[in-house]
Amino acid sequence: MARVIKTVTRKVSVPLSPEELQEAGNDLAKAFGAVMAEKENQKQVKSELKAAMDTLNEAHYNAWRTCTTGVKEIEVPVEVFLSDDEMVKEVRTDTGEVVLERQAYPDELQDRF
Repeated sequence: MARVIKTVTRKVSVPLSPEELQEAGNDLAKAFGAVMAEKENQKQVKSELKAAMDTLNEAHYNAWRTCTTGVKEIEVPVEVFLSDDEMVKEVRTDTGEVVLERQAYPDELQDRF
């Protein structure tokens, strides 16, 4: 007579009753809902991580540009003027310096009428 040398566990297929099949279907629906919710959560997390990386990359680029050019760009209030000769001037309100002078765009000229 053969003797048992060890006991193992194996998966075997067993037919399900209608009630068990219904319960398995419910489990499937719950698992699918959990998968979809996790995908949406990961999508949101990836979006947040990308936004954080974009902010860091912008700071890195600005620091690199400042070091490379030796100048720093700052935001200042400017007033935009349209002259009779159809020129646009942007003038800093704090120093009076002209920061841009150009020909007016057609839509800017229509605002005069």
